[in-house]
Formats: sequence, C-alpha cells, structure tokens
Amino acid sequence: MRIPIFILLSILFMQVENLHASDVLTLESSGFETDWTGLTDFGSPQLILKKATAIATDVTGWKGDVGNGNLSIYQGPGFTGNYAAVLINTHATGGARFYNNSILSLTKGAKYKLTFYARGSATLVNVCLFEASTRPFIAHVAGPHPGGIYDTSKTINLPLSYGSVWTKHVYSFTVPEDAVYTDYKLYFAFYGCTAPTIDGSNMNSLFMIDDVVLEQNVEPVSQDTALAVTGQVSEGMLDRALNFRDAIKFEESYRSGVYVYSSRSMTTYINNPAKLAARIALLGIKDVYLSATASSLTGVDGIRYQWVRNFNHSAHEYGLKVWALRLANYNHFVDDNLILQDCAQVLQFNNGVTASQRFDGVSADWEPHVLKEGGDNTPSSLTYFWDSNNNYGIGNSNDLLLQRTHNMLSLAKNNLNGLAINEAIHYMYQNNYNAGLLLYGSTPQFLQDCDFVTTMIYTDTREKVWQRGLSVIDSATDYPASVSICVKTSLNTYGDNGDASTSLHPQGWGYLVDAMYYFYAQAAPKTAFRGIDFFEFEGLEMMWDDGGIPINITTLHETEDLQLNKLMSYNTLNATLDIGMIKQSAMLELFSIHGQKLLNQIIVNEEKISLEKFPSGSYIARLKFNAGIPVQYKFIK
Repeated sequence: MRIPIFILLSILFMQVENLHASDVLTLESSGFETDWTGLTDFGSPQLILKKATAIATDVTGWKGDVGNGNLSIYQGPGFTGNYAAVLINTHATGGARFYNNSILSLTKGAKYKLTFYARGSATLVNVCLFEASTRPFIAHVAGPHPGGIYDTSKTINLPLSYGSVWTKHVYSFTVPEDAVYTDYKLYFAFYGCTAPTIDGSNMNSLFMIDDVVLEQNVEPVSQDTALAVTGQVSEGMLDRALNFRDAIKFEESYRSGVYVYSSRSMTTYINNPAKLAARIALLGIKDVYLSATASSLTGVDGIRYQWVRNFNHSAHEYGLKVWALRLANYNHFVDDNLILQDCAQVLQFNNGVTASQRFDGVSADWEPHVLKEGGDNTPSSLTYFWDSNNNYGIGNSNDLLLQRTHNMLSLAKNNLNGLAINEAIHYMYQNNYNAGLLLYGSTPQFLQDCDFVTTMIYTDTREKVWQRGLSVIDSATDYPASVSICVKTSLNTYGDNGDASTSLHPQGWGYLVDAMYYFYAQAAPKTAFRGIDFFEFEGLEMMWDDGGIPINITTLHETEDLQLNKLMSYNTLNATLDIGMIKQSAMLELFSIHGQKLLNQIIVNEEKISLEKFPSGSYIARLKFNAGIPVQYKFIK
C-alpha cells in the first residue's frame, strides 16, 4: 500500500530539504486502500472480486467512464496492499478512461515522474496529465493535445500481457515553461480487457493497476552530473538515463552489459574514449564487451592500443568492468594454436599496462551454428557443418560442433591465468538438448567452462525475447546470476541484412524501457538471471539520444561577464585549487569522483584552496552562484 502521493524534493547532492505545504500533491487512494463504497460480491463458489456498482463514485478519489467503452471496475487483490483496481473494458477498440479526481497543481518548467504497477492483459492507449477543467476524449489522452502533458517516448496503444506478474511502469512528464495551465488531472485510457469469469479461472488475464505515485523528479547525484558532463549528454538524455537505470535495477546486484565494436562506437569516439565510458556508465550498464583486435592489443595499431588503455582507465574510474571481445575467430574451430595465441595477446596486453588499464576478463563469441557447409565463415579444413534441418542427433555434426566449442572454452579458460571468461550462446542449444537431440550444448555444460553465458535473443518484442530465453535460465538454477539475456538494439549489423524483426530498435526508447521493467519483473524468481545485455552500443545510443543540446554546466548566466577558463584550475606544483576573480560570492563544493562531499566553503573572490591533505585521485569542484548555472571542474590530483 502507498500513502497518498507527495512530491519528494532533493537537491543535486542529495541534501534533504524540508517539505512545505505547497510542495505536496495528493492523489486520493493511490494504492486503492481507502474504503470503497457500494460494492457487490462477485464469484462463485468462492468470492474472488467485489464489483463497483457506480463506477463514477465507488472508487474513492477515482472516476471512470459511465457507459463509454463498456467499462466496469472491480476491487481486486493488491500489489503491496490489500486492494488494486481491476479495470474491465471489453470493447474491442473503444477506449475507456479512468482518472484521478484530485486536482494536481504543478509548476511550470518542472519535471514529474509517474510510476504504477500493472498486471493482466489490455491495450494501454496512453497515460497523460490533462488540464483539470476539461474531461478529455480518448484521442486527447492518446495525444498530442494542447491541454495534455505526455511522455513522448511511450508507445501509443501498447498491448500488455503480464499474466500474474506485477510489472512497473514509469512515465516522465515536463510541464512547459509557457504552459497555459498549471492544474491537471491524471488519466489512463485503455481497451480490450478480459471480463472475469464467475469461477475466477481467468484471474491472471484481468487488467489491474496499483500503487500509482507521482513525484517531482529527484535531481541526479554528483557522480551522475559528472558523467553527464563528461558524456556530453543533453538534459533529456540524463533524465532518460536515470529512468533506464531504474528499469535495469542498477542499484541491485543485477549486471547489464553492452557490446562496443571497433568499427562503430570505438571509431566514433576515437578522440574521446572517456566520453564513451561516461555515457555507458550513466545508463547504469556495468559490463562492456569491447572489441580487442590483435593490432590494438599488440601495439601494431598504436592509436587504438592507446585508446583501449585510456578507455579501460576511464571505465574503471566509473565502476565498469571491461571484457576483451577476442575469442571470436571461426578458424579457432580447426586450430588450437590460434586460441592460445589470442589468450597470450590479452595476457601480454594486461602485463604491459597499469592496473587501471587492464581487461577484467575475456568475452568469447564462438557461434558454431554459423558454420554452414560452404559458408563464408566456415574454415576450409572443417569437415562437419551445422544444419538445423538435417544434422541434429547425438553424435551428428551439430552435436560435434558444440562439443568442439566446449573444448575450445576449456582450453581458453586454462590458458588465461585465472582471468574471467564468458561465452555468447544461442537459445536453441538448450531447447534441442532438452529434446534429446544433442549430447552437448546445455547451459550447465557451458557454465563448467566459463563464468557466465550471454544468450543472444534477437527479435522484435519483449514477449518473444523472454519466451525464448526462459529455457536457458531455467536450466541453470544451480548457477546463481549466470545467464544474461542479450537483446538487439541496432539495425543493419553484420548478418541481419537489415531485417528489422531481429531488433527492438524500431520500437523506440519508451518501449525499450518498458521492456526492461517487464524482463526484470518476470525474472524476479529466477536465481540464474544475471541481467540484460545489449547488442550493441551504437544502436542503443541512437535510441537514447533525444537530439537535445548537451548539458554545459561550465556556462554561466549571460549577464555574468566572467572568463570561464580562469574560474578554476588545479595547481599541481602547490596542490591547490585556484579560484579566479568571480566578482561575487559563491559556494565551493569539492567531491570525490564517487560523489562523497569533501569540502564546502564560501568563496568571495580569488582564493587558493589547499588540497594537500587529500589523496591522489580524481575530483570534482563545483561553484554555486546565487543566480546562473553552476560551474563544474573535474581534475586529477
């Protein structure tokens, strides 16, 4: 159960301020716990629901359509409390509206975050804030309309099919600076729900919502701000990143990874590896599978050799782990010496650089199912080939290729001096192993030779992704956090021939975030689930980018005639932070790179702040003025 909704305010570095009456917004019965009126029993032989007899008045604080879209409302079992709202609109296409009757007085220019939980099945037309004096039509809730505020990243008319799993939804709303209205109400629009059967046999299909919370967006903490500046993202991208991070449960023990390729993101950020690392970290991703070509490892390509060193250093500074994507040569299937050579090159690289520049592990990407007879990737000396139609069966070619893959993994693992290793696998291996068509290829067998597996599931809906990955996850219950599910966020990558049905990319950013909430809700009872991986960063970045202007918090208010390059600098000789002529008082704050506040003092004019007592490392200094945008300066002591 949630208490009535209120706005939680927090300033940039998580300092708590007192709430005032003007800060409080109320949605009545946000958890649907307040007593309902006029209910009648529903269910036989057992009572399963209670039906609202007057849908415009029986749910305290909420109203529904009377006679539109065949809407009925029931009181059902709650997500965190006793009750939820069961919303039944059986019309195939005609939408119904369900809205909170509280008037929400919002602030122009402010950002708000709506969260709620849903289960069952329906088509969600949209959720919006609409000006309080008008009752909108369904098309107005769908948007756009001048009286409404919408999350433009969301998919309109989104089919939901959650079964019994309560799944989190998050919407972001920004009140325009020039908005005509400041008073709004919250509206849901939906259709195509399932009516309850009298015996309760279809409870998992009934569309329910619970725990509806609206709060003002909490400002990012200091490290997020530093990452946003280093990553040169827009304010909108920062907001999107924080929502994405919530969806992949960044604060919990789950781990998400992303593939970064030499020909794509590495080339894009060839002059600024720290920017790439910061962008990845800002999204809450914790593992990077980085292209590690032989020339970049050995130094033959001096530019990329130094780039990898710099990227790994920045990635580690931001708490990421970096995996050398190296064991991916199909000639390895016929030559063990090439495997040993690849392992030796990774170890040689690690031994020749500083600790912060080393790889944390090796990511193998051997794909035996690609080795078709006469195929472009098939080594000429290979004598058995993959054929999904003809070569299954214990001891047949598909089985032999998987046996060879296991042997290759074992060889690599034993020649990496304890360095961690993971392997990318296809979901169909486990399915065919379960069917008795393979002796090799089960997930537990792979996990004997590597630390975890990444299951590549390239398709275009979240439901298909989860359905295909389920057998792999369920087979590894004895191996906690051992199976990552990799979704495709790119188009026109090698081998897909531009087939959009292999990717979530065309669905858009809002769908991707909703898919993350869906995956993690489904995975909650699955001990083997490690997290969601993404193939690959360039496509993910395209989805994330809102086209906005990068945050520039080293830009002051236009009325301040200050030379920014002289505001702050670190004097390495004297170990002082030198503050230039600022012409006004300001608050200086000093933070570690991880966000710990180390110093807080008022600066009146030019000053030299001794940092002698602080250890070597990366720091963030921030000048806050009474007016204008703060100035931030990152430096290394």
